[in-house]
Amino acid sequence: MKTYGAHEFASIFPLYEGQPFLDLVADIKAHGLRDAITLYEGKILDGVNRARACEAAGVAPRFDEWKPLNGESALDFALSRNLHRRHLSESQRAMVADKVRELLRPAAKAKQEEGQKAGGKAGGRGRPKDSTDSSNPNSAASYDTAAEAAKRLNVGRGSVVAAGQVRAHGVPELVAAVERGAVAVSAAAEVASLPKEEQRACVAGGRKAVAEGAKRVRTERTERAKPAPRPEPDPESALEIEYRLLEGVREEIAKARRQWPVGIPKKSLIVALRTAASNVEKSEVTA
Repeated sequence: MKTYGAHEFASIFPLYEGQPFLDLVADIKAHGLRDAITLYEGKILDGVNRARACEAAGVAPRFDEWKPLNGESALDFALSRNLHRRHLSESQRAMVADKVRELLRPAAKAKQEEGQKAGGKAGGRGRPKDSTDSSNPNSAASYDTAAEAAKRLNVGRGSVVAAGQVRAHGVPELVAAVERGAVAVSAAAEVASLPKEEQRACVAGGRKAVAEGAKRVRTERTERAKPAPRPEPDPESALEIEYRLLEGVREEIAKARRQWPVGIPKKSLIVALRTAASNVEKSEVTA
């Protein structure tokens, strides 16, 4: 019997493991394969778990080739079939959405490059079009794969970004915990910033330990963001500076009086005051 690998569009969903997979094997043994396995580009587009279960149950699988209907893409077909069949939490859908975001990037990049080329063309009275203007459908700013993936999986864009943090920086145990619905993706994204051993310790402690780890990360980040406390003024130091300043003013005014016995001009008086202050400032710098 010929075997087929999983298409990349099918691989964005986690495989059935444990009891759910055993239940599928038992159902196929008892009733046969109800839904044919869908192929696309020589690989399984929908039905990876059914193919595995057929092999485990000793039942010959049936295959159909995918054909687009009403403009539906192969990716949309895979998403629709799996989302209809599975009951995924928002965190689980966010993890899937981040994988979808990766699949959307090549097409988005091509559109972005096309938009940048279009941005170099004149846009009214000889002015170039702004390729970063999101109101321009061909602009680089108008392509947001995270938002597009979030829309397809019915989750918030922030959840997709959090899932990206988990998949990029989380240990495999943390990623798996979110994918099976044991941990919230928002908490996991915070924990993913911890050292690997601390991440594993949080996952081993369960949902509560992950939540506590996330809280600790947020608290530490808030503390780091606080401005450093201003040092309390030293009264003795302030009095010393005041004394030196007054002494300096007296000396400079005495010099000015020797030069102007009748009356010190206003300009010369200001110069005397500035000179006294400057001398005190220099003494503080070199102290």
